[in-house]
Amino acid sequence: MHSSDLDQVFGTKAKFDDPFMLPSSEHMPEDLESSLDFCLFLYYLNPQYRRASARVVRHFITDFQYPGDGAAGEKDKLDDYLTYQLRLPQALAEMGDEWACYGNAFYRIHFPFDRYLIDKRHNAEYAISMFGSDIKFDLKKLVYNVRDPKGKDNKRIDLPFRDRMSLDRDRVKLRKLNPRSVVIRHNTISGSNEYIYKFEKEVITDVKESKLHVVNGIPLDMLDAMRNDQDFLFYEDEIYHFKSPTISGVSSHGWGLPETIANYRSLHQLQVYRKIDECVGLDYMVPFRLFSPEIQNTESAVVKNLILAQWKNQVSTIIKNRRKDKFAIHALPFPVKYEEFGAEGKNLAPKELVEYQTNAMLDGMGYPAELFKGSLTIQQVPTSVRLFENSFMFIHLGFTQFSQWVSSKISRYLGEEFISVSLSKPSLADNIDRQNIIMQLSSAGESIRIPWYRRSCGREERSSRRGYGDTEDSTTQRRGVAEGDGGWFYRSAA
Repeated sequence: MHSSDLDQVFGTKAKFDDPFMLPSSEHMPEDLESSLDFCLFLYYLNPQYRRASARVVRHFITDFQYPGDGAAGEKDKLDDYLTYQLRLPQALAEMGDEWACYGNAFYRIHFPFDRYLIDKRHNAEYAISMFGSDIKFDLKKLVYNVRDPKGKDNKRIDLPFRDRMSLDRDRVKLRKLNPRSVVIRHNTISGSNEYIYKFEKEVITDVKESKLHVVNGIPLDMLDAMRNDQDFLFYEDEIYHFKSPTISGVSSHGWGLPETIANYRSLHQLQVYRKIDECVGLDYMVPFRLFSPEIQNTESAVVKNLILAQWKNQVSTIIKNRRKDKFAIHALPFPVKYEEFGAEGKNLAPKELVEYQTNAMLDGMGYPAELFKGSLTIQQVPTSVRLFENSFMFIHLGFTQFSQWVSSKISRYLGEEFISVSLSKPSLADNIDRQNIIMQLSSAGESIRIPWYRRSCGREERSSRRGYGDTEDSTTQRRGVAEGDGGWFYRSAA
């Protein structure tokens, strides 16, 4: 039968539904702000995806290497500072989690400063700490209201202030920016980015309410921007932007494609199965119990009416007493029939479908399900791990560039000599291969060659890691220009 014949039979044009128009397409966000909110919702809604992405990120957080010149003592001092004081490994983990959720991560370095109040009457400056809590901040005037330190009448005066950079490295902090508060001005031709920060409403409210623990930690230029109701445009190289590489036409305006959006259909289908499982658990797991009188056909109509009239009250009393006392004994003057219906939830629960979709989701994001569950055999681990590491090598390169960026910015701010830093290459697969070869040598009676093999492996590993990741900073931070009348900037380096 031809299509024209079908049209005549059904009176309409015969066609199949579009297989690409799935129900999940109806819930896709249409703008950037709602997309980032949607990513956060999906990230915390799916624990398997969240834990799998966390394992992917933390696989590439390895020991720091210092391949450049410098004294061994200075390198050890820098390693302790980055690891324990600055907590750079923790920042790398948080950066990876931001990427797994939003597809983008933005970091800045908050350099310390000391705030002083300026008294032009006496050509004097006062440390803000000398006034204690008896001080108020006025955002509109950009001044502090304090008691006159040199007056005898104890009156209050308004004093402007200035910030002086502090060289206390223990007060340097790594701060991430909420992607939902960042605007990227992207140049399609040059590929450069300018980053604008939109202050959160909570921060502005705290500043207007003169909460000193908030105000005293915000640089002067940011406070000036808040006073003029402006956003804050950062200088070049003040923001490190970490994102995954995308193909042309997928991501525009400098943003990276969130993994939660890329794996959205798998996450949506997995959530459909979970909803089915929850509905089955609520309606089909507990049996429906029914009591009924078992009346003989030989009973007269009068007896039946008498039994049915008393039936409901007596059985309800028995059920009530049973719930109070499990060991009570009850009696009825007639037989009782007990039946159960339902309780088929175990057969209806989509356990196999949930497991299959979870594995498909893990495979779709490039993380083998066997590796996530730890069910790989020892022979498959090296190959699977190497394929996995090659798929996510951009994470290792991005972490290495971020470590170099942090070390360079801090050393330049403190006026110290720059020491190159990088992350060592993940060595799980190499370690397993090495152990397999040692076991084979031992089983073949070649134990005498094991020390020589270990020494040769150590030399190869050092030569392969020497200079690995020791590249110039190629992050996409670009120069900022004034936003509005003059703009407001925060210089974190001298």
